[in-house]
Amino acid sequence: MDRNAQQPQQPVNPQPVQQQSQQAVPTSSRSSLPNMLFFALGIIVVLGLMGGSYYLGTKKSATIVSNEKTAVIPTKSIPTVTATPAPDVTANWKVYTNPTYHFSFKYPPSWLAADSHDDYGIRTDIVTVGANDRMGSLLSVYMLKNPNNLSTTDFIKQLPNYEGGGFVKPLQNQPSYFSHIDAIETNGFGGAGDTGPSAYINDKKGEIFKLFTSGLDNSMINTIFSTFTFNQ
Repeated sequence: MDRNAQQPQQPVNPQPVQQQSQQAVPTSSRSSLPNMLFFALGIIVVLGLMGGSYYLGTKKSATIVSNEKTAVIPTKSIPTVTATPAPDVTANWKVYTNPTYHFSFKYPPSWLAADSHDDYGIRTDIVTVGANDRMGSLLSVYMLKNPNNLSTTDFIKQLPNYEGGGFVKPLQNQPSYFSHIDAIETNGFGGAGDTGPSAYINDKKGEIFKLFTSGLDNSMINTIFSTFTFNQ
């Protein structure tokens, strides 16, 4: 018997093929891994650029909108309130100035002024200003000697009777227009022919000046009195 024919045929071992196939798989995986990493990084970079562009665009848009809103809002201006001064009713009045006793005052432009130098001892007439009317509207100024430099109040108290002593009554509420000088306004019923309110003004130099009125309303009297001032 043929020995080769009797022996069974040995099967071919396919193991080397499997090993070759198994070894090829890891090689393919290792070569694709870097590509995946680069691809992932690329996606991250692209997303980052897109996000940055979106942020910058949004910020710029918000700035433009903010500027537009600011430009649209009108600015409210606060009006300045300026006090309007009261008109000066004595702006066109005449001014009487005495060069000897250094005082002055104003009187209406239609009035006339007459100087006087009559000396009655304690009293010296200085000037009379008045309107040429039937009412005898006038204001006279004369000087009373005050050798002891008494205060205006004490001087009035010691006036002799013929100059109104004991009759002159200072007003309880003294007018504010005499705040710049030492003066007292009285009720005027103090002799020497004065029939209206009077004022006693102290120059602090040994003289008291009396302003007495006749036929004038209180508004005119107060306006004239308020213009009286010493020039020195």
